[in-house]
Amino acid sequence: MINSPPQNLEMEMAVIAGLLIDINTAKLVMARLDTIWFYGEQNAAIYKVLARKVEEGIEPDITLACQWLTTAGILAEVGGMKYLADCLEKLTTTAHTETYIQELRKLYLDRQILRAVYAVQADPSADNIEQLRLKSQDRDLAGVSGVINIKDCMPAIINMLEPQEHGIYDVFSMPEMDKYHNGMCPGDILTIGARPRVGKTVMCTHLAMNFARTYKEPVLYFSTEMRYQETLQRILSPFSKIPGWKFRKRIFSKDGEDIKAIGVAANELVTLPIFMVDKPSPTMADIRAGMIFTKCKLVIIDYIQRINLEVGKEGRPAALGAAMAGIKNSCRDLGCMAIVASQLDRETDKLTGRQTPQLSDLKGSGDIEQESDAVLLLWKHNKKDSDKQNTVPDIDLIKPIEAIHAKNRHGTSDVSTQLIFDEKFIEFREWTKEEEERYRGERLKQTDEAAKKREKKGKTKSSWGAAPDVPTADPDADLG
Repeated sequence: MINSPPQNLEMEMAVIAGLLIDINTAKLVMARLDTIWFYGEQNAAIYKVLARKVEEGIEPDITLACQWLTTAGILAEVGGMKYLADCLEKLTTTAHTETYIQELRKLYLDRQILRAVYAVQADPSADNIEQLRLKSQDRDLAGVSGVINIKDCMPAIINMLEPQEHGIYDVFSMPEMDKYHNGMCPGDILTIGARPRVGKTVMCTHLAMNFARTYKEPVLYFSTEMRYQETLQRILSPFSKIPGWKFRKRIFSKDGEDIKAIGVAANELVTLPIFMVDKPSPTMADIRAGMIFTKCKLVIIDYIQRINLEVGKEGRPAALGAAMAGIKNSCRDLGCMAIVASQLDRETDKLTGRQTPQLSDLKGSGDIEQESDAVLLLWKHNKKDSDKQNTVPDIDLIKPIEAIHAKNRHGTSDVSTQLIFDEKFIEFREWTKEEEERYRGERLKQTDEAAKKREKKGKTKSSWGAAPDVPTADPDADLG
C-alpha cells in the first residue's frame, strides 16, 4: 500500500477555515470543492457538518461551528475548538482559497494515479492500463484554470451596459478632484501622501464622512496617530461649522448656539455607518478582522507607516510592500476599497520653487506605489518660495494646498488641483472664484467690525490685517 500518499493537511485546514470566515466565502468553497478530495478523515467530517448548515443559509463562525459539531457528536473527536482555531490560522487570506481547492483536487488525483499504478503492477490488464491513462488525463486537465472562451463573454459585455447602483464611488465630493480621479471600485487602493501638518488626517476624515453620507455604506477608520476623540473633533468641526479651536479649548458661545449646532451634527453623525479603531499599531490581522467584522465597503488606514509590520531580513521597505499587498488582497476578497495615508520622505522639505514631490518620495517602499491604483500627493509650498504655483491670495486662516494626482490607473494623472485648507473649520475645499469672493467678503466684514470698535475707542484707522477680538482658529491646530 502507499506509505506516504500525496496530501496536505494544512491546506485542508485552510479550506475548512473558508467556511468559518463568512457565508460568501463558504458558498464559494462549497461550489468548488468535492468532499472526496479530503485526505484527512477529521477534515472531511468537519466539512460535511459545516456545509449542511451553510446550505440552510446560516452565517458561520467558530462558536456556532462548535455547537454544530457537538450536536453531531464529533467535536472532541475532531480536536475541539482548538483545532478550528488552528484552521483559521492556516488561512492568511481568502484570496488563496480557490488556489487551495484546486491544489486539493490535484493531490486527490495524484492519489488516484498512484492507486492505478499499483493496480497495473498487480494486474497489467488492458482495463487497468486504460484506468491509469484516464486518471493521468484527469490530473493534467486539473492544472488548467482561468481559460475563458471569448464566445462566452456576451453576458459580461451586456453587464457592462447595465446601470450600476454603486459600481463607481466618487469619494471626494469636489468636482475637479472627482473628475480627475474618476472614482473607485471594490479592490482599489487610493494612497494619500503628505508631509506632517499638511493634511493627511483631515483629508481622510473628509473622505470617510463624505462616503458614509453619500452611499450609506460602512466605513472602517484606523486612527493610528491620534485618539479617536481627536478624530471625532476633526469630523465634527466642518460638519457643525463650529471652529475647531472651540472643541479643543471647550469654549462655546454663551447663547447656546454652538452647542445646538454640535448637537444637530452629532445626531446625524451617530446614524452614519462609521467604525473607528483606536489602536496605535494595528497588525494586518487586526485590519482584516475589522474589515470582516464591520463588513465595510471602505477601509481607511491613517497611516501605513504606523501599522505593526513583520520586518524580516529584507528590511522595513519590503515589510511595507507586503502590508500593502495584504491590504490589496483583503480588499479583493471582501469587495472593499482602501484609502491609505502615507508619509513622504523628509527630503521633500528641501524642494523649492516649482519643484513638487514625486511618487518616489513615498516613504519606505516603492511597493506602496505599485499596489496603489491611484496616488494623491498633498503639497504645501515653502513660504520662502517667491515662485509659488498656487493662486490662492494671502488670506488669514486659509492655507493653499496643491493636490497632485501623481498616479491614476483609471483617470487622469500628472495634473494638480488647487485646494484650500480652512483652519477655522478644519476642512479641505477646492479653491474657486466663489470661494475667493466669499472669503474676501468675510475678511472685509471682520476688518470693518474691528475698525468700528477702534472708532469707539478713538481710533479711526483700519487695516486689512486687523484681527478680530475672538480667535477664529486654534493656533496649535495640526492639519494631520
